[in-house]
Amino acid sequence: MDERIGDMDVREDGDDSFVANDDESSDYEDVGQPTSAIVAQASRLFREMNHRELVDSLNSLLSFLKQDFVKALPSEICGKVFSYLPMQDVKTCELVCRSWQYVIYDNNVWKEICFNRFQTVSSWKQMFHSSASIHPMVPIEWKIYCRVIAEGLRYVHSCWLTGTYEPTVIESESDGIYCLQFDEDKIISGDRQNEIKIWGLDDCKLRRAIKGHTGSVLCLQYDDDMIVTSSSDATIRLWDIHDNYTCKNVIRYHQDSVLHVRFDNERLVSCSKDKSIVVWKKEKPFHYTALHHLDGHQAAVNVVEFDKRNIVSASGDRTLKIWDPQNGELRLTLRGHTRGIACIHYHGDYIASGSSDKSIIIWEVKTGNIVRKLLGHSDLVRCVRFDEDFIVSGSYDTYVSFAVDTLQGLFFCCFQIYYIHVHIFLYIIFCSSFLRNIMVWNLHSGECMFAINGHSNRVFRVQFDKFRIVSSSQDDKIIKFDFSSGVSDMVLKRWSELRPHYRLEPLESNAQTTS
Repeated sequence: MDERIGDMDVREDGDDSFVANDDESSDYEDVGQPTSAIVAQASRLFREMNHRELVDSLNSLLSFLKQDFVKALPSEICGKVFSYLPMQDVKTCELVCRSWQYVIYDNNVWKEICFNRFQTVSSWKQMFHSSASIHPMVPIEWKIYCRVIAEGLRYVHSCWLTGTYEPTVIESESDGIYCLQFDEDKIISGDRQNEIKIWGLDDCKLRRAIKGHTGSVLCLQYDDDMIVTSSSDATIRLWDIHDNYTCKNVIRYHQDSVLHVRFDNERLVSCSKDKSIVVWKKEKPFHYTALHHLDGHQAAVNVVEFDKRNIVSASGDRTLKIWDPQNGELRLTLRGHTRGIACIHYHGDYIASGSSDKSIIIWEVKTGNIVRKLLGHSDLVRCVRFDEDFIVSGSYDTYVSFAVDTLQGLFFCCFQIYYIHVHIFLYIIFCSSFLRNIMVWNLHSGECMFAINGHSNRVFRVQFDKFRIVSSSQDDKIIKFDFSSGVSDMVLKRWSELRPHYRLEPLESNAQTTS
């Protein structure tokens, strides 16, 4: 909406009509004159007018200039235009006049907004599944539906801010789980027993185990068609999801463990303990040829990520390197960590890295400058992810929580009377203690918002979306920390509360009322 429209009306008497008298009409109807001559003639007339005449003339001009495109264009086209606006702007458009409001409702603009968001915003898609029992029918109900979905998302966000979550533990019996990825339906993990396992996200039950590697599965990534895994057996394997997870190709190139692998529609990039990075070009489904061999790191390359602009790698040599994906040339070397780098997340214009020096550093991609350094972990930071609001990190931390004063008092008493009981008491406390090895940080301030207690050993991997964190550990567990618990009931309740209060008054056919 152009906010200037409301400021242009300078009428004093409310009359926006313009009728020229006989003497004036000849001056304004001479359309054959050049534009500059017409403007000069108008300027001369304006100079001869008094203030009242100028106001009347300006209002007359405005009546010609102000055009309501909603009236001028077909209703269907206007409805399509409205559907591309942010929700708050659509609400504002509804308040302009009743004819605009009815164009929005007659063309199911709110329904279009819902479907656009379901297709393009993952959090809306997940909320759609959470509210599957709601079935809007008429246009006004789609507006209510948009509102309760937005309220549901705000509720989930507030749970993140307060650290309110519900954990669900998956026991894997895999001797340690090195990697995982999840979506709205499933979790796929790779473990130390050389297996890929597929779990249901909601019921957390094992659906199937896939064998093929002869070493630990260290990294995996999947899309709708393919799973790519890398292993300590020095191979990369490509699995066809649509053909019963059959292994379609085994890439043998690296001379040691393939520590990390990433792919998109055109390329695959792998890195290894042999200090190398290889960029692969996709020739056909499941088949790649080596395009670039990137040398420069002085130790094992632990992780690599890329997009169309950059390849980013991190190594035990304490550096990150940014490479040109087109020709493989080194662009920048980033230095800031004092020990080896175990993990990175490259997203948008920033990189987050975690290191054996117990810190997380946020870097600006374009300049290589350090934006922020986060301190709080007590051991190696093994995994880190971030979005537009939060950073989630997992580490090898071994914090133990107990009441120091109480313990000292009991120790003093027990030491004098029952020496043996002290050792038993201490053993019970330390065995039942928890580790604070997952931390959630505010991306903008760098403040640690809260630490999550769940795993009893080193955390190898964290992934998160707007609704949950999923982590894996050496303790042989996958834990789902759900921040959306109860949101479905909340959305249903709000739907029931709001639906009876919305009414739309009928508008006469072909009415052009503006109010």
